[in-house]
Amino acid sequence: MRKQAIDAAIDVRNPSLAVGDGTSLAAERLTLRARLGDAFGSPAGTAELRVTRATADELAVTQLDLKADGNARALRVTLTAGGTRGHPLRSMPAASSPWRPTSSACNSTVSMAASVP
Repeated sequence: MRKQAIDAAIDVRNPSLAVGDGTSLAAERLTLRARLGDAFGSPAGTAELRVTRATADELAVTQLDLKADGNARALRVTLTAGGTRGHPLRSMPAASSPWRPTSSACNSTVSMAASVP
């Protein structure tokens, strides 16, 4: 039996969205790449989302990267973001729950990684 694969890539420049409460969301660039193998059998794959220079209210993100890899039984998700929300974003420990900034961090990068067994 032949397995089905799905490859997708989306690259959007200057997307913007107005939310019902009047908040405006905007970015310079949004890129999504995904690959799914054995789509109709035991699907597994990777997905990467990158948002470049985004703003929403007081939040200003210089870059956000979200990556997922695996299948329904074992999925690894990684989030890395840098920017400000009235002050620089603070680092968060990987795979922590609940997610709280570390008290001594003062850089402008937030990182989080989690695995689902």
